[in-house]
Amino acid sequence: MAAIIEAVESVIGAEMSDCFGIIDGWSDGMEHYLAVFACYETEAGPQYPLVSLAPVIDEPDDQLNAEGHSY
Repeated sequence: MAAIIEAVESVIGAEMSDCFGIIDGWSDGMEHYLAVFACYETEAGPQYPLVSLAPVIDEPDDQLNAEGHSY
């Protein structure tokens, strides 16, 4: 896993200029996430790679498994 992280960091780091921004947060229906997207321009156009994602636990009994997503 560490090798994958290093490879992704290298690719994004080489592509990203010194001028960049960060966008946080993301929702999908009733599910909310803390997300960090880098945002920067390249010759190919704007880029928005997701660099971090974590679900928001709203209640103490929230489950992040199949049973927790039963409707």
